[in-house]
Amino acid sequence: MSQNAGHALERLADAILKRRRASRGADTGPTTGDARPAGDPSLPVPRRSRTRSRRWLVVVALVLIASTGSPALAVGSFSDDDNSVHEADIELIKGAGITVGCGADVYCPDSPVTRAQMASFLVRALGYVDDGGGDRFSDDDNSVHETDIDRLAAAGVTVGCEPDAFCPEAPVTRAQMASFLSRAFHYDQAAPTADYFSDDDGSTHEADINRLFEAGVTVGCGVDTFCPEAPVTRAQMASFLARALRLPWPPDESGHVDITPELRDAFGSPLAVGDFNADGWGDIAAAAIGENEYEGAVRVIFGTAGGPTGSTQYLSDADFGLTPQPSAYFGRGLAVGDFNGDGFDDLAIGANDANAGGVGRVMLANGSATGITPVGEIMRGFPGELWIEDLAAGQFGAGPEDDLAIGIPRREVGMNSAAGAVEVQYGSPTGLSQPTVYHQDSDGVAGVAEQDDFFGGALATGDLNGDGIDELVVGVPFEDLSIIDDETNVGAVHVFAGTPDGLDIEGFGPNQLIHQADIGQSNDMDDSFGAAITVGDLTGDGLGDLVVGTPGEDVDSVADRGDVYVIAGSDVGPDTGSVTDLTTIAGTSQPLDAQAGLGHHLGFVAGPDPLVVVPRRVSAASCPAPAGSDDKVYLLASGGLVSLPIAPLEQHIAQLATATGDIDGDGTVDLIIGARKHPLAADDCTEVGAIAMWNGQHDGSFVVWPGGLIR
Repeated sequence: MSQNAGHALERLADAILKRRRASRGADTGPTTGDARPAGDPSLPVPRRSRTRSRRWLVVVALVLIASTGSPALAVGSFSDDDNSVHEADIELIKGAGITVGCGADVYCPDSPVTRAQMASFLVRALGYVDDGGGDRFSDDDNSVHETDIDRLAAAGVTVGCEPDAFCPEAPVTRAQMASFLSRAFHYDQAAPTADYFSDDDGSTHEADINRLFEAGVTVGCGVDTFCPEAPVTRAQMASFLARALRLPWPPDESGHVDITPELRDAFGSPLAVGDFNADGWGDIAAAAIGENEYEGAVRVIFGTAGGPTGSTQYLSDADFGLTPQPSAYFGRGLAVGDFNGDGFDDLAIGANDANAGGVGRVMLANGSATGITPVGEIMRGFPGELWIEDLAAGQFGAGPEDDLAIGIPRREVGMNSAAGAVEVQYGSPTGLSQPTVYHQDSDGVAGVAEQDDFFGGALATGDLNGDGIDELVVGVPFEDLSIIDDETNVGAVHVFAGTPDGLDIEGFGPNQLIHQADIGQSNDMDDSFGAAITVGDLTGDGLGDLVVGTPGEDVDSVADRGDVYVIAGSDVGPDTGSVTDLTTIAGTSQPLDAQAGLGHHLGFVAGPDPLVVVPRRVSAASCPAPAGSDDKVYLLASGGLVSLPIAPLEQHIAQLATATGDIDGDGTVDLIIGARKHPLAADDCTEVGAIAMWNGQHDGSFVVWPGGLIR
């Protein structure tokens, strides 16, 4: 989301606000359980509203399919759930680390769930942490579940059964479980649209029961009934959680992608985040460009209240009706935007046609209520341009659809190889269209197309002048100014103004083309100013600021230490007279030796204290990396250096990618980092790749997502 943070956050915020309601009820009343009788023979008909939208017909159909349960497993982790309709769901929550059973080789599927046990189920599922608020209840002292009970209270999911009491040993009823799940998964942020059951009238939990039905988590216990006072068994708890978390069925049923982590899969870079199914939770798209001899593939992980724990969808060329080919690098570029304005984010995927002589191409997959749907090829380059890896989405016109910029840095312009170009396609109700190509020899574009400039080698979008329309920023990392004066590979940045009618190449006048000398620095050879760029409001004035990386910058006689500059936005675009050297202001005290390359990659994290993600470029050539190697990820803000625990990725962050979004729907921005060279074991060179997530907190800090690495 680093290139399209504002729009993605706005869409996520809208989805969250639509589901929000003013108050929450307490989990009160007599206690017993939460069940899913085998088969759930039929669906209840709403009694107060006999009219259902097409959307709910789809939901009901999906729930009816799900109500039969997963096929019973002949062999599983536990011996006492064989042939249970809940067995597959029990396996799913065990695989997610939510349960280890009730004893050696047993799960106790028919035992009722107590309120204390329910607390631990939910805490493990959703990763709640201690807020430091201390002991909340007097009747759970010395319980093995006491810490989880306090965490559940801290998250606002429970207020106890009466003042100062939680009633930990009381069994949970189906009605009470509906309220617990409604609060935990944010279903209570919108009123239910109908009444689906006849036996819960007058219950304090009735609204939450109806919400649970509309979320596809329950279909009731019989015709028009929910059995609200029946106890919840451990087996039924597994099915409730599996449905609420949308834990995956066996992935990639098409068989197009081998999902086994393998040598040089290079999973985790690039990354993108969007809400592809418009459910209010951010979804992660992560490429595995090395999959099957670099044919490449993209994995989409759908977000839930528990984080990136939802279902998984895989995409490859085969899903577009094409024969996968080695060195296609499918997924080398990713960008997210709602290109047809239907409320579902879409995914643009960069790749290479190796069989056609290295032709770059872009594939499009549209979002929908049921996930990602392949559409087809929307852009094809020329032989020798290789893969497309630079993509950025934004609104360059009046919208409401998003537009797409495609970097083609290896395009020949005139007789100048790799001078570079950018193709812009505008969104519309029918999708992307009106392709327009820009390069440094285009009318109105400053500069001159030269060999190996790599115009389009980096892209970013954002509103730099506060008019509500995005600008397109284009990096030219190998721009030459003067061969005689040793000003080769100096680098430059172009800024094209967004207007209601689309991009205005000359809209910012002299600030359209920016060199280091324009911001008070020297134009030095091999600095590569503009090798990485991002846009975000770092100052809180409502204007996007332009952040530019210069990985080849020498600092205090340290060669290629790198630097990051922030050029403030203004009502006339980027203000080259208001520039901050972010690494100096942040005052990083950590040693930065030669080749650190700060600014070779940048990400932006919105929030109460906006941050720029600045990884150190790993210089160690040996594999595995030597112990204690200086791999770092810095989070830099105008107020200083923000610590990020990198432990989940250990020291294997080379070829790093970042993305941000509200994956768990809690109203904060989460940070996702992918490292495509991450090994299966600490001492090997498998380069399988992995991604890790850090949960954003309301105070602007980050904590490691407890779900561990995703491969």
